Amino acid sequence: ILNNIDECIIVIDDDGQIVFINPLAEKLVGNSKSLVVGKPLKQFLPTLKPIATYATDQNREAILQFKNKPHTFNIRVSSIADWSGKIICHVIVLHDITEYKRAEERLLSSESNLAEAQRISHLGSWEWDLTNNRISCSEEMFRIAGLTPLESEITLETFNIFLPPEEMKKVVQQNTGDPTTTIEHLIIRPNGETRNVQSRIRAYRDELGRPLRLLGSVQDITEHKQAETQIHLQ
Repeated sequence: ILNNIDECIIVIDDDGQIVFINPLAEKLVGNSKSLVVGKPLKQFLPTLKPIATYATDQNREAILQFKNKPHTFNIRVSSIADWSGKIICHVIVLHDITEYKRAEERLLSSESNLAEAQRISHLGSWEWDLTNNRISCSEEMFRIAGLTPLESEITLETFNIFLPPEEMKKVVQQNTGDPTTTIEHLIIRPNGETRNVQSRIRAYRDELGRPLRLLGSVQDITEHKQAETQIHLQ
C-alpha cells in the first residue's frame, strides 16, 4: 500500500528525523530513501511548517516546490504513540491538489475541468439550499459514495449516504462563530464497502444565526487510514 499509494508518505521521529518515505515522496524531496533516512525533514522541505504546528488528523494546505515548480498540497499529520502514550513518530501524508486549486481558481469557468480535478483529488462537493430544500452534488461525490451520478434532484435519503444525519444536525444547530466545520466519518457504499472520508462544511447564516445554505467538500481518506494502520503495525 505504502509504495503504490498516489500520495507522498513521510514518517519522522519525534526529533524530526526521517525514518521512512515512499517512492512518490522521494520525488518530492528530490532524493532516494537511502539518502534521506536519518536526516532532518527540514533539510529537504525547508518551507514546510514545523510538524508541531499541525493538529493531529486535520488537513491543511501548503505550497511546496515540486519538480522546480510550486505545488499546493493537502497535508495531514497523524502522531503514533507507544504503549505508554509517548509519541514515537509522526506520519505525514501529502496529497497534491494543485490541479484542483487551479480549476477552483478559474471559478467554474469550465465545469469539466473542475470535475476532472475533483476526480484526481478524490474530492467531492455538495451544496444544500436550506431555504428551498434543494441539494446538488458533484460527480465525484457520487463516485466516492459508490453511486451513479443523478441528473434529477437529490433526495434527503440519498444525501444521508454522503453525510450521517446526526452529523448534519450538529452542523445546522451549532453557531460558534466559525463558519466551517471539519469532521471525519464513514460512507457505506451500496455494495457494503466502507470508505473513510473527511468533510469540511461551511454554513452561511442570516443575521439571526439561522443557516440558509451549506457548502461541503468531502475527501476520500481511506488510503490515508490504511497507510497509517500499516505503519503502526510495522
